[in-house]
Parts: sequence; structure tokens; C-alpha cells
Amino acid sequence: MIVSHHLHPKKCPFDKNLRVAAPAQIVTFRRELREHEDSDRGWNFALGSRVVRETPSREHIMPTSNELEAKLWKALRSDMTVMLGLERAGDNLMRPMTVQIDGDADHGPLWIFSAKDTELVKALAGSNIAFMSFADKGHDLFAKINGTITLDNDRTVIERLWNRFVAAWYEQGKDDPKLALLRFDPHQAEIWENEWTLIAGIKLLFGSDPTSDYADKTANVRLD
Repeated sequence: MIVSHHLHPKKCPFDKNLRVAAPAQIVTFRRELREHEDSDRGWNFALGSRVVRETPSREHIMPTSNELEAKLWKALRSDMTVMLGLERAGDNLMRPMTVQIDGDADHGPLWIFSAKDTELVKALAGSNIAFMSFADKGHDLFAKINGTITLDNDRTVIERLWNRFVAAWYEQGKDDPKLALLRFDPHQAEIWENEWTLIAGIKLLFGSDPTSDYADKTANVRLD
């Protein structure tokens, strides 16, 4: 893709085979780019006799809210790390936490092993309004999850979720007096699926607005 007529062809960030055009050609390219967008979201990119065609693919099919929610649960199971914070004035005590889901069903609660001497746990008083910020490892999915959090050292849950990674944090095992099991009950989530593709970047470079595509890949869902 042509960004500037000062670029050397070998440094062209999209296709080393595309030649650098003069400013007049760039203007023509911009006009052709707009003219070649069709109803199925396919794009033609024309430079002289060279035409690059991106055909519609699965990633251009807009997901439903249910599909985005399913992707969120799947991502939480595999990646597990969130930023957890309390909804309160001043410091919300956001901290990285590892969440676990008890069972195979796609619903809460989410469980977090922590310690009673941490600032976040010491700030808890009964049921607290809280939130989680989440991004999967591939940065393909992002979410903010709102809910409530409580300290709940349910022994049966501790037994089910205990594993060698959790055990490494507690010298006295499941009976360690500092162990704090947090229960997060999710109520609502805002989910975004990443739309920053090559096509979105090209649209932005040539004055088009890619946010209309991105807006179709968000969802606001109830989780309770």
C-alpha cells in the first residue's frame, strides 16, 4: 500500500511488489478505492494493471451478541487473567487476578484465589460492586465485566478448583490462614471483537472511516 511518494518500494509496509506512486496517482487511487467498495464488503485495490482483491471472509460476517458472549466465556477459560477493581471513589485497587470457572456451563460465578493481607481483600465489606477488564492473549477480544464480589471461602469450591499452580502460593495448603477465595458474580459485560485488520488500516489511510465495521463487532450482554 502506498503511504507516501517518499517511500522506497522495498519498504512498502503492505506489499513489496507494489510500486510507489506520484501524488497524482495517490489521488486516483483514493478515488478508485471508494468506487470499488461493494455491498458485500469486498474491496478492489487497483494500481495500473495490478488488482488485489479481498473477498468476503468469515471475519467480515458480523457476530451476534450470543456469539460474542460465547467467545468471551471460551477466552476466559483459556486465558484466565483479568484486571479486577472495585467501583468506588478514589483508588479502585485494580489488580491482575487469575479467574476460574467452576464447571462447564457458560455462566458465573468466577472464582479467584487471593490472600487476606492484600489491599483489595482488606477493602472488601460484604458484597461489593466490582468490575473486570479482560483482553485475550491474541488481542482479538476485549471486555469489561461488571458485577459483585465477596469473600467466600467455600471449602467445597476450594477442593474442586485446587491445583498445583494455586498450591504454589499457599505454604500451608488449603488450610493456609491467609487464603482468601473471592466470588465474582458477573451481571453485565461489554464485549469488543478486534476489527483492526489490513482493510481497516487501508480505509483509515485513505480517509475512510472503519468504525462502522467495528461497531458491528460489539455487544452489551447480561450475564446473570
